[in-house]
Amino acid sequence: MFTDNWWINIITACTIIVTFAYYFCVSTFKKWEKLSVPYIKSIPLFGNFLKGALGREHNLEFYSKIYHKFAGHKYVGVHQMRTPLLLIIDPEIINNVLIKIFSSFPDRSFYSDFKENPLSNNLFLMENPQ
Repeated sequence: MFTDNWWINIITACTIIVTFAYYFCVSTFKKWEKLSVPYIKSIPLFGNFLKGALGREHNLEFYSKIYHKFAGHKYVGVHQMRTPLLLIIDPEIINNVLIKIFSSFPDRSFYSDFKENPLSNNLFLMENPQ
């Protein structure tokens, strides 16, 4: 497998590493298509948050654009890096989630150190055992 030309071995190894890294970055990007959920195409490694990561767009602008672009839909799928996120747009579904089935979502993907910031100890930031 290895040849006398060391640079061919390096190029082969780099190609294999880049291929696996790319596959790892995009392996979750087909989730919304499989579930027939409207979604925004994602960029490898950044998902849909490239402009936010570069500081070119505030998160509120991003969510506002999504809200207006998918106004006729009840929800939309996005990716935060590799993690698929479902953004609910319909006020009726939001009401059901926040009132009727709130306890069904125990881990809300926000972390807060309650010892450092005791005011952050609220219902929206609590994790499952608490």
